[in-house]
Amino acid sequence: MSFCISKRANYPNYYVSYKNPLTGKYGTKKSTGTSDRKLAEKIAYEWLFDQKELARVQRKVFEPIISLVNF
Repeated sequence: MSFCISKRANYPNYYVSYKNPLTGKYGTKKSTGTSDRKLAEKIAYEWLFDQKELARVQRKVFEPIISLVNF
C-alpha cells in the first residue's frame, strides 16, 4: 500500500493519505502532527505497519465494497 505526504494551505503540519489498492484513489488525509517532512514520512510508515492503524485503513478500503454486496 502506498501513501502520499502533503501539506494543506495555511497549516504547518504534514498530512498522509493512503492509496486504495482497488480503486487507485487516495483516502482521507490525516495529520501526522509534525511539520518535519522526514518525521512525517516515518510516522506514515509506522502507521502503515501498525496493526490497529492498518485495520482502520483496510476498513475504509473494504467497507464500500462490502456495502455493494447484496445478501
